Amino acid sequence: YGFRNGHYFEYADGMPLALGCSDTYGIGNKQEHLWSNRLGESMGECVVNLGVPGGSIKSCYRVLKAYTEKYTPSTVFMLMPNLFRSEYILDGSLEQLGPNFNMTKFGKKMFEKLFFEVENTYHETTGYLDAIKGICLEKNIKLIGIPNPSFLIYYELTEKKGFEFSYDLQHLGPQFHSYVADIFLDRFQREDFGITNYPENYLNYDKTT
Repeated sequence: YGFRNGHYFEYADGMPLALGCSDTYGIGNKQEHLWSNRLGESMGECVVNLGVPGGSIKSCYRVLKAYTEKYTPSTVFMLMPNLFRSEYILDGSLEQLGPNFNMTKFGKKMFEKLFFEVENTYHETTGYLDAIKGICLEKNIKLIGIPNPSFLIYYELTEKKGFEFSYDLQHLGPQFHSYVADIFLDRFQREDFGITNYPENYLNYDKTT
């Protein structure tokens, strides 16, 4: 289905699920280094990777909705994407909107008009988060979500912790994926698991770059 789960992969009920953007898909990283794989090794299970390159919270909802119409995962781990991203069907094709994306002229105009208004961003983000929570609640799926640290504390990860880049020299590499896997494992093992919502200061993220 275009996801990064290897050849001859078999989907099934009861398998944990990973949602997110390119940092979940793992662009520039070997498959064994992905946070979903590292997390699965620690849990002793196979974690299904439904990461979407350039994905948004809307992408996470879309693929989760489609997946859960066929299968019911035990747990959903969501590395929540950048707020200032979305996707729409424009002229019959899926177009991703976001900073530094290669958008059509109309898509760029939509992005500038919609996402430069913080209220629009807030409602789209929280609306799809609530929809994801609703799917998991209805199907009794454990849901654990965290904002992507590569947007929140990028400087701390690269300059202070010295995390290396992946092979594409844009995304972060194996150290970052181990870091994320450890956070998810910690939350999975605690009783107060759940969604860690986007912090208020995340709305101050520079959406133009």
